[in-house]
Amino acid sequence: MAAPSLATKNQTSISIGLINWYCYLPNIKYNGTWATNYPEAHDPRTLELASQAGVVYLMDAAAKAAVQAINKRADILPYTTVNIKRFTDCGEWWPTVDRDFAGLTSGYAMSAMGINDIGEKHKDVIGVMGQQYSSVAKGTAEVLADYKIPYCAIASAAPSLSNKDKFPYFFRLISSSGLGNYLNLLLQGWKVKRMAILSQSDDLMSSGFTSDISKSMKANGIEVVATINLKGRLTHDMVLYAKTALLRSEARYIYISGQADFVSKLFFSLAIEEMVGYKYVYIAMNTPSIITSDISLLSPKLAVVNHNLTLMTPMTQGFVSVVSYSELNMNSSWMQPFYDEWNKTTRIDPEILDGYWMNSAANLTMYWPVTRAFDCVMMLLLGFDKLMKQNPKYTPQELSTRALSKSLNYSQFLHLNYDALTTYPLALNPSGDYTTAFYFASYNGTTFPGASNASGNPFVQIPFAGTDVDGTILAFYNDSFPVFYGGSNIAPPDGPPIPIITFWSNSLGSSNGQGILALLITGLLISGSTLAFFVNFREAKQLKMTSVPECIVTIIGSAFCYISLAFYLNSSSTTKCVARIWLVMMGYAFMMIPVIMKNVRLYIILKSKKRLDAAQLTMINRIVISIGILIQLALLGYWASSTKNTPQSITVGTDSFNVCNSLNIGGNRSIQILTAYSVLIHVLLAVMAFMLTDVDPMFNESPALSSIFALVGLLVGVMNILPSNPSPKVDLIECVCIWLSVTITLVLLFASKMYDVLFEQIAEKGLFGLVHQIEF
Repeated sequence: MAAPSLATKNQTSISIGLINWYCYLPNIKYNGTWATNYPEAHDPRTLELASQAGVVYLMDAAAKAAVQAINKRADILPYTTVNIKRFTDCGEWWPTVDRDFAGLTSGYAMSAMGINDIGEKHKDVIGVMGQQYSSVAKGTAEVLADYKIPYCAIASAAPSLSNKDKFPYFFRLISSSGLGNYLNLLLQGWKVKRMAILSQSDDLMSSGFTSDISKSMKANGIEVVATINLKGRLTHDMVLYAKTALLRSEARYIYISGQADFVSKLFFSLAIEEMVGYKYVYIAMNTPSIITSDISLLSPKLAVVNHNLTLMTPMTQGFVSVVSYSELNMNSSWMQPFYDEWNKTTRIDPEILDGYWMNSAANLTMYWPVTRAFDCVMMLLLGFDKLMKQNPKYTPQELSTRALSKSLNYSQFLHLNYDALTTYPLALNPSGDYTTAFYFASYNGTTFPGASNASGNPFVQIPFAGTDVDGTILAFYNDSFPVFYGGSNIAPPDGPPIPIITFWSNSLGSSNGQGILALLITGLLISGSTLAFFVNFREAKQLKMTSVPECIVTIIGSAFCYISLAFYLNSSSTTKCVARIWLVMMGYAFMMIPVIMKNVRLYIILKSKKRLDAAQLTMINRIVISIGILIQLALLGYWASSTKNTPQSITVGTDSFNVCNSLNIGGNRSIQILTAYSVLIHVLLAVMAFMLTDVDPMFNESPALSSIFALVGLLVGVMNILPSNPSPKVDLIECVCIWLSVTITLVLLFASKMYDVLFEQIAEKGLFGLVHQIEF
């Protein structure tokens, strides 16, 4: 046989089969499950790298890089060229694949792909690398074992796949059995003696980990107070069942054993059901992220929360992830060949590489699916090379025709002394599994800078402890600490705690505070833009008919009401309680008294049978407005000086919060008098609405007045009912009522007139004619 050289590699050829979720990728043609064409170069118009499709694509490119790197080495498989054949695990691409597909293709992969395609039709395939859920990989591995085809898996983690009697040709680059030992170290470190498990019972990996954890907890004296089995196709009823079971068992530490989609749906559904909070610690290997699959069977509230990072991020705080960890081999001799070949295949734009931090070999290896895909293919090929070199009598032709396959079970790949990207030396345990240490990280309730709400996991995790490979030692890091829900670094009790009273204030970091701030800002924008409009278009006839000065006073009053919302922020105080009442009551007087009086003037003018002095009537009208406002100001002064307005502390369950409470001092009636005057102003709205019912529609504000009377009266009624059922949301609800009352009033009084002015302005500038010309 000729001396090895690149030329001799063309004597024979073999193929590595790649099984992956190619249904995520469009523009691929198939013959059965075999991809007959595959667009290797990256097209940013059809493929977003930060998506599941992107992960599939990047892994494929890494596998291709391994093949190309070997083909350029005359000392490895010197008489053989390696090819790639791709097989879809889930059929062809379809438009809603991101929402519909969750990796569960059990049966399809095993029969169609394993037997018909790889086993029978593509006999040049002598090794397979796969990215499959364990439930699917189980069937694929069984069938490939019948054909004696070695199968290296990237992410099939079910402990049952370690059974070499059933899966003698299966090995993997992911840790599996023994998870319970690592979890036990963490719980013992926190002195936890009670925990519960939520398990995806119809998933092979999840049920396997559930069994492993249960056995380890029992052996180490930790009680599993509940094992709650749920189906992968979660429904709202299942979530409620899990909630009831957790409450009944009074579990505080909860491990979720499931696939990533299951974990995300279950965790955020429980959060919506108020099962995420200070007393709970959720732990999982697969961690919660933005959900891209169908959620129609779950609570409608989940659709509101999902993709909204503002709502989702606080929920995740305190979630603990269990992460398989190994030191990346940054000095690997394969590092640069890997990156060079990967770049040649993908041809990704350098700016995109910079944006995704893939602009160097060292950076790209941080993406574990990429490095595992490369290492999986490399281990297959180096295992073949090892067999040929250890047995000189074997020929490349025998290797390419599967004649040597009986010698290629998992044991052939255990000790390759491979200078892998993942770690060095990359060695498998006697069960064909890659064993690693683990570290634990907690979500700190923030997102990465520039994080998108479209998909993926934008939530920041902070590592705080790590184990050794054997799962016997746990070390807490000195420079970081676990973060639990609410920001605490102290592990909560593992059972019913002594009631802890939580004080709620409307800080800007709370949902109440953020909501109030949003109302304040939008309200001031509404007032400001309305005022600017009236000042700018004060000469427009539509506005002149409404009496612009009175309208401006009304708008200023609305600003007072909006500004009152600022005094609901942060903790309550006597000054803030007084300021709330002052601003909203003065604002109400500024808004309503001019509205009433200008309609009184209109009524007098329209009903008078003799000519009136308009200037004199206007002056009288404005004097009355001023007197009405001054009366309100005097009554507020009297109220402030004769009442006690200290915040009152209220506790409901474990929630404590302050509410403003006004009490008369010394038997006076200032509160009642102020209330009576405000009610009088409000009733006059209804009186004027009735008196103007038969007035010309051009001048008639009767519908607006009656609507304001009814709607504002209803909202004020809601505010008066709130003290009878106090909650931490009472201030937020009051602010919403004030904001709605003011905004509805402005809309009813001014929106139609502002529209008429704008319409006329547009018409005068000929824009309608211009649009007409463009259309024709």
